[in-house]
Amino acid sequence: MSRRAAAGGSAGAAQREGKNPNPVVQALPVVAMKPRRGLFIALMTVLVIWVGFLVALYLMTVRPHSGKQPAAAPGTNRSSAVDVGPVSDHR
Repeated sequence: MSRRAAAGGSAGAAQREGKNPNPVVQALPVVAMKPRRGLFIALMTVLVIWVGFLVALYLMTVRPHSGKQPAAAPGTNRSSAVDVGPVSDHR
């Protein structure tokens, strides 16, 4: 016996027996939320502070100003950091 037959048959069998296979479910009434001015003001304040913080981080990033290259630290050779030379695979 199949699971469907054991569970009560098909939708056609339910209609023949007078059962409704898709009962109508009544929706719950919608409860309107009241505006909360204090919460709105608090959340807007947090949002403005957050956006201001992000703008400040953007403006304070470390980058060269007006197209000048940053000065190298004393005792360093900038070309040696780029050119690492040949790589060998000795084990």
